[in-house]
Amino acid sequence: MSSSQSSSKSMRNGMILFLFSIVFCFSLVESGAVNSIRYSNVGGSGTYPQITRMDPGDFAGGCDTATEKANACVKQDKTVSGPLSPFDDEVTVVFRGPMNIRKIAVYQPSNQDSTRDSTWNQVSSFTANSANPNNLVFMNNMGGGKSGTWSICGGASQSYSSGNFQSTVATANAETFGSYIPAGKEVNIMTSTACSNNAPCSGFSRGTANHGWSKSKMFVFQYDMPTTSDAPAIWVLNAQIVRAAQYGCNCRGMGGNGGCGELDLNEIIPGQDLTHGISEIYSFKGADGTGDNNWFARPTDTNNPVTMIALFDVETDTITVQHVTGYTWPSSHTAAQIDAYSKSTAMNIPFGPANSWTKASSSAKSTTKVSSKDSSTSKTSVSKLTTKTSSKDSATAKTSENRDSTKETIVASSTQKEVISLSLKFSSEVNSTVFTKIIADYLNIPPSQVVITSNQKDSIGSYELKFQLMDGNGQLNSTLAEQLKEAIDENPNLLSSKGLPPLIQIEIESSTIRLETTQSPNAIKSSSSNRLKSFIPLMILFALQLVLY
Repeated sequence: MSSSQSSSKSMRNGMILFLFSIVFCFSLVESGAVNSIRYSNVGGSGTYPQITRMDPGDFAGGCDTATEKANACVKQDKTVSGPLSPFDDEVTVVFRGPMNIRKIAVYQPSNQDSTRDSTWNQVSSFTANSANPNNLVFMNNMGGGKSGTWSICGGASQSYSSGNFQSTVATANAETFGSYIPAGKEVNIMTSTACSNNAPCSGFSRGTANHGWSKSKMFVFQYDMPTTSDAPAIWVLNAQIVRAAQYGCNCRGMGGNGGCGELDLNEIIPGQDLTHGISEIYSFKGADGTGDNNWFARPTDTNNPVTMIALFDVETDTITVQHVTGYTWPSSHTAAQIDAYSKSTAMNIPFGPANSWTKASSSAKSTTKVSSKDSSTSKTSVSKLTTKTSSKDSATAKTSENRDSTKETIVASSTQKEVISLSLKFSSEVNSTVFTKIIADYLNIPPSQVVITSNQKDSIGSYELKFQLMDGNGQLNSTLAEQLKEAIDENPNLLSSKGLPPLIQIEIESSTIRLETTQSPNAIKSSSSNRLKSFIPLMILFALQLVLY
């Protein structure tokens, strides 16, 4: 063979190897962006703490007597069961800015007992900068001024939102609404039917309180989330939560045990990738979600808002969340159209084992993934992850596989961060006694369990207060610290609404502890199988090299 032929063959072989290398690299890159997810086996049988009484307390006394505390948040276990439970109850949708809400529509079947034989009619709607919404009221948690109420024990109730989503008005939808919700502001939507003796609402309600949407329903939103350093979000809550106190006494609680129900549709997490939005579901069954490795892309283009649907389907016991294109905003949907949404291709997230009442169609297309949490990118609000998986290391735990307690489990080792202390920076000086009382009252613990380690002005002029939360035995209580940080993450105005100066920053000091976790053998097999599959392209490439040379 001549040198030119040899050179030509080497070049050809080199090109083949180069192309296969590209294929190999792409085979190892798995995009985490999703367009559609479906929670299956949503319903369950269980209990949650329903609020039955919230005494306002004596302002002069500061809600600090034993009787006032006992009556400030009276709960009674409520047992529920059935498809979609507790999400078959009335719900509200919350929006946190910065965000533009261009359009909203809500659809419900004409016959809730036979959703697959019914037309789904548009029962509520909103278009920005136009006439009053139809059967839809914008509300917020600023009660006590022009609308709603405020008490020393319960804080602010719901109130009617102003047109710019920043303050309150005396009557529902008194001003024309724009589209832009500023950063840090939150509003939620309810129906136009107020709670009354003739139309009572479930659970305790106070001040300005309206009904939500119950049973099967489909929400459609056209929205965008402009590029900023802030973390907008859209999520669904049981309507009882906001009718009592969204960030206080309610049936949801905090952390992984979701009580009466919360569903994060698209939540940007502070301190993480602000171009990614996650979805998570919470109820008395626990918690699950997309995890950090699968996400909705943040829709930042204000000239091209996206459309999301959230379909709560009692008949199939599923919730479908997906972005769609070409949506026409009709006045109604046929049963066939709703069926198509509920069976569309989606990432499937089983919320526990199949229920006896599930009617999922065998023809439904889905791509099942098991969500996991990596401790290096986990949500700063650690408590949400605690119930979802006892390990936050994705190499050693898979959340979905640990839900069925009847499955065989094995012990694995992992790491988890334990919160040691919290550091809060305020715009002005904070009275230590007042701070201790506010934190103790909010967490419903004795003031002696709030231990302030320092309270001083820092080098840049802000006031830094460091503290620890203890349990009844004088030991560090990481769970309480995590719950408090999560509550502040979700509502930065939580402390200022209770009389403290505006909060500038919150930091945690933590140490890493080692613990043992249980894991399903199936998860390990799946993980091993996936690692083996990732080496297949490499083996092919190696074999090709042997053949060519």
